[in-house]
Amino acid sequence: MATRRYARTLTLLIILAPLALAVHAGPVQSRVCRAALGLGQASARMAYLEVFFQGGTPYQTQLAAVAGNVANAAAEIRAAEAEMPAVYQTTGRREAVRMILADLDRFDPGQYRPEHGQNRLWNIAQRYRQTLSVTINTARVDTRRSEGTCSSYMLNACFHYGYATIASAVRAQDPGGYSWALGGMRQAIDAGLSIAMDGPQQWDNRYKQCCAFGTEAAWAPIRRINNTTPYSTFANLEGHLRQLAFEAELPPGACSGGPPPDDDPPDRTVPCNEVAEQGGDQPERVTVRVGSARSVTFWYETWTKKDRMLVRYNGLVVHDTGCVGEKRTVRLDLSGFDDELSVEVIPNCAGESDTKWEFRVDCPGMGH
Repeated sequence: MATRRYARTLTLLIILAPLALAVHAGPVQSRVCRAALGLGQASARMAYLEVFFQGGTPYQTQLAAVAGNVANAAAEIRAAEAEMPAVYQTTGRREAVRMILADLDRFDPGQYRPEHGQNRLWNIAQRYRQTLSVTINTARVDTRRSEGTCSSYMLNACFHYGYATIASAVRAQDPGGYSWALGGMRQAIDAGLSIAMDGPQQWDNRYKQCCAFGTEAAWAPIRRINNTTPYSTFANLEGHLRQLAFEAELPPGACSGGPPPDDDPPDRTVPCNEVAEQGGDQPERVTVRVGSARSVTFWYETWTKKDRMLVRYNGLVVHDTGCVGEKRTVRLDLSGFDDELSVEVIPNCAGESDTKWEFRVDCPGMGH
């Protein structure tokens, strides 16, 4: 397993590091933006229920608009997930998205106080953003890495745009809320352009990803929005934003290489509280069934000849021992829904031979 490596790399000579593969633009990213626009508008409508009521809009009319935004957002997320590349569809991610959709389906705006409904929708949007914040690069130790991607920054840009659209209508009553939305939108746009292959090349190219976000010129009308931009401009530019998210594409020849390989099967599987022992000179991946445990103890011993162990959960590295010859116990808190973790052992990481190693994952409440 440890011998197979893949990385998407740039044909542009100015970028030296391997590129992380991230969710591409097109239908998926467009759906993500549409969902975020709806959630942003719904969150702002909840925040300003009383303001709009004092302006003559009945509560029921506003609550119906919130419910419509939320229903549309859920539909767009379902459509995005139907087109999501299979390589991102881990068990943990699917479960996280399932719970997000369940929360949206049962969201009843009439059951929340305005500030609670506003915060609830913001929280749901950020949970979905986290599911999009994963890059894959098998040329690095942490194959799956939790970090910002074009799609996660697109979500934040579109959410804040949606919020600012509604806030622009009541800017005089709450200039702070409008400024917050504008600031969040600009920050997300700048972050997306900084990592995207179609973004400015004069930015720090070490952090470029194999993804598209839209060109700087395409984003220019959105970035020109300021503290005096009227509601009508937001409404007119929303179509441009949706089209931008759909049409963003990688420059020709920007990335090279084939698709990521399928995950290799583990070399063996052990239950919790059982020692995986007498390892030798061959790289090995061991799966440990942790059940519903969300806090485990990882004990390992590599003796004098150095080895390295990587503990992965929910597709991400949660502990890296480093290249060591030692005996140690560490506590690992697991955030996700998978019922197993894996331990990848890289023996003789210091160039030695004839090593041995062992480890054990202890799960509370589970017998040997």
